[in-house]
Amino acid sequence: MELSPFKAKTFQRFGEHFVTEHKTVDLSSMYFLHTGVDTLKQLFNCNLRSSVLQQIEHHYDVFNTDLINIDGYDFLLSKGSKKGGYQYTLKNLEAGFVVLLKSFYVEADQNGSHLKIEVTPQKIYQSDPGELTEEIRALAYVFATNVKDKGVAAHLCTDILGYDLPPDFEHRLQTSARRQFRVNGMSHAEFNLNEIAVIHGQTQTYTFGQSSAIQMCLYNKTDEACKNDKLHFWESVWGKVVKGTDNNQDFMTPAYSAGDVVHRLEFRFHHSVIEDFERFVQHDSPSSEIKNYEQLHQHLSGLWKYALNNFRLMDDKGYVDPVWQSLSEDIVFFNINAPFLYKRAYKKPSSDVNHRHVAHTLGNYIKIQSRKNFRPEYVTKKILEMGMESDLCSYFRLLEFGEMDELPAVLNAFVSDRMLQHRLNGVGV
Repeated sequence: MELSPFKAKTFQRFGEHFVTEHKTVDLSSMYFLHTGVDTLKQLFNCNLRSSVLQQIEHHYDVFNTDLINIDGYDFLLSKGSKKGGYQYTLKNLEAGFVVLLKSFYVEADQNGSHLKIEVTPQKIYQSDPGELTEEIRALAYVFATNVKDKGVAAHLCTDILGYDLPPDFEHRLQTSARRQFRVNGMSHAEFNLNEIAVIHGQTQTYTFGQSSAIQMCLYNKTDEACKNDKLHFWESVWGKVVKGTDNNQDFMTPAYSAGDVVHRLEFRFHHSVIEDFERFVQHDSPSSEIKNYEQLHQHLSGLWKYALNNFRLMDDKGYVDPVWQSLSEDIVFFNINAPFLYKRAYKKPSSDVNHRHVAHTLGNYIKIQSRKNFRPEYVTKKILEMGMESDLCSYFRLLEFGEMDELPAVLNAFVSDRMLQHRLNGVGV
């Protein structure tokens, strides 16, 4: 008997009919048209190839174009931002890849997290996990040497036909997530909620949680696909699902018809969260790793169930909503069901003794640099290059909240405050 992931009661089920002593819900007109990984982000530790970095740095000195060819690969080149963490973005959506290159926080000639490769939904859909993992790694070696898988982030999704969002959806969703968005009833507007949600007309879009942890998004995929000119691709995917009813005339009829509204439920797992699940898996299997897509794909069904319980839609009388129950019981990734319920094994914070070492190191270094009248941004950069990121995250309690990406901003604010105090106390006089 399969274990239920829900910390709540579930309906008794008879096919597509869900029953309690209070009500019966018929979901026979609801179909799951697609289940898969929508976005994949592979992180690497590596040494940059100096020849490639020089080619990119001097590209605009030689060519008056954004097009660049690196070792036979064509890309659109653009500058990155400190918010994104990488200095260069190289895009080839035809091949299915976006390459983020050269960390702002590690010197170019040092080994570090200089490379992230993002994969498009179309590429993921058309690829075998093992083969795609090797293709990503081969692309990484174009830009770097000593390439080592550092971690992986993924967005898991299911496209649902025949589901009308209830008006009280956000009130019935139980979650501890701190950030949420709800947009509806607008004549025309556009939003960018973590790179995907486009809202206009009467569309409703819900986003719960933070991008640095687990984030849930439920939105009108038909509308979003039209807006981004991807409807033809998704209709070819959705059209493969048939009604399969008892009526012989309808048995092989596609469930989806042009113009139907399809909603997408999407759970976005930050790489630091997947590291937590890796630690959990390693309790029973110490040699197991979840550092790349090939290693991740066998755990997707378990992570999906975990997310459904983490963002749990409730019915009344303490029951899980039948749609959520169906999403848990019927959705399987790669035909693999997890043999156990997944939990996060959070990284243990450093001891108080180590925190004191961090405090002393920061205090002494910041005071020395204050005497030299260096700018806080420069001092922050040098601290980030010391190789103590995990200790700093523990010191500032970022690991506890899954916000490791916020370390540069938090550290810079801390350094700025301490340097100002030193200057006002006359340390450089």
